[in-house]
Amino acid sequence: TRQAIDLAGTVYHLLGTYIRGNDVVACRDAAISLLGSGLSASGAHVEDNTLSVNGPGIQCALNFAWIQGNRVTGTGTPDRPPRRAGITLMNGFDPTGSDKSQVLANQVSDFPDAGILIASPVRDLICKLNIIDRCGNGIVLQPSGPVGGVSIENNHVNDIGPTRGQASPGGFIHGTSVRRAETANVVGNTLKRIGVFASRGVSSVAGIAHFAVRNSRVTGNDIAEVGPTGELSAGELGGIILHGPCLQNDIHGNHVARDATPAGADGSR
Repeated sequence: TRQAIDLAGTVYHLLGTYIRGNDVVACRDAAISLLGSGLSASGAHVEDNTLSVNGPGIQCALNFAWIQGNRVTGTGTPDRPPRRAGITLMNGFDPTGSDKSQVLANQVSDFPDAGILIASPVRDLICKLNIIDRCGNGIVLQPSGPVGGVSIENNHVNDIGPTRGQASPGGFIHGTSVRRAETANVVGNTLKRIGVFASRGVSSVAGIAHFAVRNSRVTGNDIAEVGPTGELSAGELGGIILHGPCLQNDIHGNHVARDATPAGADGSR
């Protein structure tokens, strides 16, 4: 009822750790939790698991991790809704965070905080080929320390934020969001229906948002239906929002539309 696999505390990973092909249900706490420390020759693989859980899905704090091919769904009742994020990189036994991590080809749905949340420092991160829908945010980097290089590529992020009639939780609603990184490449993502039902109290609604990213490249993204159809009562609203301080930004080749355009509406065939 609480957790399925828990490798937390003083746990050192020497070589390979493989958590693969499990079906997990319920779990009010993190279903799969790896919060020890990965030593220099180690590798942690969390692959091809199917999680239908009431709490966080996968939490990892190891230095060398592959989280890929998992199906992670938040489930609950009105009295006990799902909580936190589907996949989280966070601080564990090693307070310096992760050296190298890859989050690849996962499907994540129905988590209130985010589909994928990076809450710890990370030196090198690749987040690619994920499908995220019906979450409070899409892919969010809010690290407790500085981040090195980040690549967020070829993800599909849809239906982010509260649903119709549901109160906005406050804070922000972002398809992808990066903070305090040396380099961030956000390339070839599809982000649709971000904060469509956002209401008063939301500080920011954006398809892509960067905060204090030294070097940014935002290229070839398709962003549509960002924000409510009426005016947002407070806060900022944009397809792509970048806040300094920063050194260099390269933004080109993106398609940004406030509203969806049905196929053929412009007379094309």
